[in-house]
Amino acid sequence: MTPNNTTPNKYTKYTKHKASDQTPLHRAAMFSIVVYIVLTLMFETSWSSMSRFASYGLYFCLVVCAIETAASGKIKIDWLTVLMFFLGAFLTVSCFYTPAMQGIVNMYIRRFWTAVVIVFLIRSVVRNERDIQTVISATVAGGVGLALFIYYEYGITYLFTMSDRLSAEHGNQNALGLYCAFAIVFSIFKIVALKRHIPLYLLAIVICLPVIMFTGSRKAILIIAASVVALFITYGSRRHLVRRVVATAAVLSVLVLVIIYVPAFSVIKERFENMFSVVNNPRVDMMEGDQNRIYYIKYGIEQFKKNPIFGNGFFSSVYYLGVYTHNNFVELLLNNGIVGLALYYIPHIVMLIRAIKIGGKDKKASSFIFMLFASLMICDIGVITYYDRFIWILIAIGVDLVSVVKKEIND
Repeated sequence: MTPNNTTPNKYTKYTKHKASDQTPLHRAAMFSIVVYIVLTLMFETSWSSMSRFASYGLYFCLVVCAIETAASGKIKIDWLTVLMFFLGAFLTVSCFYTPAMQGIVNMYIRRFWTAVVIVFLIRSVVRNERDIQTVISATVAGGVGLALFIYYEYGITYLFTMSDRLSAEHGNQNALGLYCAFAIVFSIFKIVALKRHIPLYLLAIVICLPVIMFTGSRKAILIIAASVVALFITYGSRRHLVRRVVATAAVLSVLVLVIIYVPAFSVIKERFENMFSVVNNPRVDMMEGDQNRIYYIKYGIEQFKKNPIFGNGFFSSVYYLGVYTHNNFVELLLNNGIVGLALYYIPHIVMLIRAIKIGGKDKKASSFIFMLFASLMICDIGVITYYDRFIWILIAIGVDLVSVVKKEIND
């Protein structure tokens, strides 16, 4: 695009950035971020010794980003940094009145503070849209790497002939499915909105989608479906709305047909059938996992009512239930009350409001935020995310993308 082209919805290649942002040290820091994200998605959920590679990636990223931030002097402290600090302080204080065992409490509160540090350093290094797009691409690469590793570990023949969900040898099935789902969601965005490297991102989708089916993760499929709807409905001009609705219906139809008619994906088909049967007829016997989740949610809400403002203490769900509640909203209410819930979801709300405001001037950025917001909301229905480092990175790039675009518009 030439500098004089002012068409509002055309893709401006990248936000302007200073030459100093492209120093060898900055490139090294961006490389360390890519390595960290890829290794996190591939190995962090693994129960085996392979999880150490995720730790190596974390340490590498911390060191290189800290050096780059100190050398450049570009330390980013804004409302999100302060909010994460206050949330961390509040969670830490709640550790003193939680009834949960201190061992597990200490482990997960350290996990949250690590998220605060790594997000702070990554945001100090990621300074423009080029860098943000790199983080998005790293998520795709991490999901593809995870899928390829699962094909290697289990064998393609076994995966396409097994009669049950993927075993948990490489980590929680839902986590594996969700990581691949984010890779697919971001690939769809790259294909539809940016129209860059389309064959590569189509290949990423083809590689990751079967793994989601093997894990039996319904949340992962719902994330993809909601993101497709969010993208096609919000991206583009109003006069093409009908065309986008048809495209959305076509993509979702293909997804449904694949689930129904591909024999290798019968496990996730059965899980969806059971879910829909329960919705239509509550007397139908639910899968044991679904029964447990409903019980956890109901019990969590009852315990929340006893201490609605500040909650029962960090990770108290494990004390009351023996396990977390499998719902991020209820988990926050039970453990840290309305205060904890509000502190965590303020960035989500701010990100969404700002995306709406810039929607008329940068459809691509606003559509990405709508996709991300939809993905995070569905993810939180069945997964605990408020201390997850990778989820906080996604929240941060959503917030920063809106800020970068807004600054570009004002300039």
